[in-house]
Amino acid sequence: MNAVFLLSLTLLYTMYSQATDNLCSRRTTLSMAILNGDNHLSSHSIQQTLVKTSTQCVQRCLYHIPKCTFIAYYEVTGSCEIYSIEPGYQVEEILFPSNVKLYGLINRDCTEVKQFSSGNSGVYNVKPCPSCSPSKVYCDMETDEHGWTVLQRRRDDSVDFYRTWEEYTDGFGDVCNEFWIGNEFIHKITSSAVHELRIDLIDYDDNHNFVTYDSFRIENEFEKYRLRLGNYISLQSNIRDSLRNQDNCQFSTKDKDNDNGNGDCAKMYPSGWWFNACFYVNLNGNGFSAEVPNADTSKGITWLINESTSTRRQYRFSEMKIRRIGPF
Repeated sequence: MNAVFLLSLTLLYTMYSQATDNLCSRRTTLSMAILNGDNHLSSHSIQQTLVKTSTQCVQRCLYHIPKCTFIAYYEVTGSCEIYSIEPGYQVEEILFPSNVKLYGLINRDCTEVKQFSSGNSGVYNVKPCPSCSPSKVYCDMETDEHGWTVLQRRRDDSVDFYRTWEEYTDGFGDVCNEFWIGNEFIHKITSSAVHELRIDLIDYDDNHNFVTYDSFRIENEFEKYRLRLGNYISLQSNIRDSLRNQDNCQFSTKDKDNDNGNGDCAKMYPSGWWFNACFYVNLNGNGFSAEVPNADTSKGITWLINESTSTRRQYRFSEMKIRRIGPF
């Protein structure tokens, strides 16, 4: 079998002269990357052609074949094979020798994964901006049948959320279980376009609460990852707008006190979060148990449900997720 040279999608082509109008918005921001550890494609071939160089093969994928998700360039023969996983086509298990490295498109976010690549929830590589490094994220493809990029999840108390500024900046945990995706990633993805925010919560009686905001972003590290929250969407929410209390607040951790109170909220309520003085909502609080609520309702995953009585509800599950809804 001829040696296969599969192109790295870190080659980002911005050849506007070759991009047609209907492909420009989709393709000029795409790149490709190695599929580490894989030697097969669950895909189907949609085109095979002869080209002179590997660059021409990548150009065909990015600018001329909108459904292209993988490419293979046979260096010896000049064969350029285009693959896709378009719904409705017969999916083939295409095997390659163990020394062959496979490459595929990196989508911008889970919204784009849903639209162009896959409708299955799971872990995907995304690249939300041209200068961003590829990142592994969990995509929720089921909630409201949209493609949501998940930023935070708590479910079994397996991960400690009482972390340093650096750890919250870079992210921690396992995207398949409990995790914080990282403030720097959240800043970059939410600064690239308008994103809707949804928060899902499940309490200890298995009641499901959710809240939606029509925009969500955070500022850069110089601005201490300040929270910018859009309008509360009442028709897509069944719990009060308590997070509003922390809009425009900076992020605080146990080693960086940026809250608006006289004390140190991140130490008083061990966690990293957008504290005001101190909070109505805290999804990252320690003292959380997946089995029973904490006797102190200010600990764990907590949401203020009645301001006049200062009543908080505790939850055994939380998930923050965003979906791109338009440009700035």
